[in-house]
Amino acid sequence: MNVQQLSDRLSDEDPAATVRFNYQESYPLQDDLRGVWTLDAGEEECDTCGMTQQDHCKDSGMDNLGLDTCDTFTSPRRSNAGIVYLVSGGQAYETPYGHRAAFEGAY
Repeated sequence: MNVQQLSDRLSDEDPAATVRFNYQESYPLQDDLRGVWTLDAGEEECDTCGMTQQDHCKDSGMDNLGLDTCDTFTSPRRSNAGIVYLVSGGQAYETPYGHRAAFEGAY
């Protein structure tokens, strides 16, 4: 699915409606959404694990974001360019269970 297809499918929905992510068809759960994220042109990803250099530095507790600060950061790649991520805000605890019918009715 691309952004235009998602936008088209949401165009008839109530703009004030809450958006949740329904997943795991065999035992449906649902998450709130935190937001949207894209890989910026200046962010490089590690060939080994796919994390950005900034995330490597956060994990290692380093403040300096220079290229030499992350020992595990290897050759940058841009494989996620052109991908928009819907970021989970965590499980919707007041109603954690998703709807099984959503998997059959998704359009």
